Amino acid sequence: MKSLLLPIALGAGSVVAQTYTNGTVPTATTSNATVAGNASLFATTINVSVEDLWDEFIGPVEVAKINTTVAVTPVPTNSLIPPPPLYYSPFPPGAQNPMVSRNSSWKFPKNFWWGVASAAYQVEGAAKAEGRGPSIWDKLTRIPGNTVANQTGDIADNQYYLYKQDIARIAALGVPYYSFSISWSRILPFGKGPVNEQALAHYDDLIGTCLEYNVQPVVTLFHWDTPLYLQNLYGGWLSEEIVGDFVNYARIVFGRYGNKVQHWFTLNEPIVFCDGYPLPKNYFKASSIPAKQQPYVCGQSALLAHAQAYHLGKAMGLNGTVSFKNNGGYKIPLTNSSEDAIAVQRSWDFNEGWYVSGLLISATLEYFLIL
Repeated sequence: MKSLLLPIALGAGSVVAQTYTNGTVPTATTSNATVAGNASLFATTINVSVEDLWDEFIGPVEVAKINTTVAVTPVPTNSLIPPPPLYYSPFPPGAQNPMVSRNSSWKFPKNFWWGVASAAYQVEGAAKAEGRGPSIWDKLTRIPGNTVANQTGDIADNQYYLYKQDIARIAALGVPYYSFSISWSRILPFGKGPVNEQALAHYDDLIGTCLEYNVQPVVTLFHWDTPLYLQNLYGGWLSEEIVGDFVNYARIVFGRYGNKVQHWFTLNEPIVFCDGYPLPKNYFKASSIPAKQQPYVCGQSALLAHAQAYHLGKAMGLNGTVSFKNNGGYKIPLTNSSEDAIAVQRSWDFNEGWYVSGLLISATLEYFLIL
């Protein structure tokens, strides 16, 4: 099984020398450690396999009853359910179907592409299957109280084995695009190093099934599931080391599927996963970066990773779009005051502008930063 070296901190007072009699029984122990040592100064490396990562950092994993790829089967009529209501209003409670006169302008542009979307950790399941390494979400979902009912993604929707069923039904609905993400730690169980051919073959078939059913695949490289090894190695997105590892991952995926996929996204909603820093204490590698600054440090790494992956894709001749998924919401001032106008601009800057302005407008930004 493939393995890598993982740095591990050792506490002060660790044994550094022992005296043996006849080469077997220790008779004396000496140490040159200081009494008031700084534990963060002590580090070593250990050789760990993917299985070791699961055993030592995650623990037991649930396994679905279905654990082989399922071929497409018809849906019995009695299992079909009506579609959900058009609109859910906060008041009055419950489903609402607003009676609004049809407006002829309510049409998508002719070339507007729309579809359905998923994310690897949210739907795939098969957590340890076929060599996948753990991501930070395999750990986050095991922190008591961190998810609703302490649920994990070990099984989720089991799409790793049911994707053919899903794609056939997407096609039956007449949906033209399916946006999904690839699990970084499936392709590279450690986030770097050995490449998992079984994972590449799985996504080969997933993409091929989309094309078979005339559903265009839209692929996101990263939807928040940072490989756990990289998080514990150097702090994940809090270190610019992740940029090179992400670009290498992008090179592998672009090279494998670049002639089949027309639309690529590098990152999904970086403001969301960057606002996830700092991660919960005592579960991941500690960082000396002040907590308030960590989202911005993460954001810088994310922008660099996107930019370099974008240019890599263009240099490799990808025949399609390469972008990233930003998110936010429309903002209006509460009053006509200048203070509220400034507040609106500040909200744009801290949300959409944080990532978009640097990429599309200027390399330098003026923020209302309060650190």
